Amino acid sequence: MPYLVREDPSFEGALQKAFDRTLTKLPVLLILIGSDVAMMEQPNTYGRPF
Repeated sequence: MPYLVREDPSFEGALQKAFDRTLTKLPVLLILIGSDVAMMEQPNTYGRPF
């Protein structure tokens, strides 16, 4: 996850869009894995897609 966000800033928005439009209708468990705690907390901060 940290490498994807660093390489492609639009990744979070694209993931949120896919989640909102498709994945919420399916029995999906989204697990984001990363070793950098600060990076993994960013998607849940104010102003971020998630």
